[in-house]
Amino acid sequence: MLAVNVPTNPVPPVELPKTQKKIEIYEIQSGDTFAKLARRYNVKPEELVKLNPDVNPTKLQIGQEIRIPVQ
Repeated sequence: MLAVNVPTNPVPPVELPKTQKKIEIYEIQSGDTFAKLARRYNVKPEELVKLNPDVNPTKLQIGQEIRIPVQ
C-alpha cells in the first residue's frame, strides 16, 4: 500500500534572505538533482528545499518547475 501526503492548505509564501534579489523558475531536466542545481547556481541545497517546500528533492520529475534564488 502506498501512502501519499497531499497538502490540504496552500503553501505559505517563502521569505527570502534580504541578499537575494530575484527568483528564477527552472524546469527540471533529465539528471538534475538539488545538489547539482545548487552547485550550478551557487546556492546551498537547503535554500532550494526552503524555496520549494512542495517539492520532494529525491523525486524530481522532468518538466517540473522549481524556484531558484539568483543574485
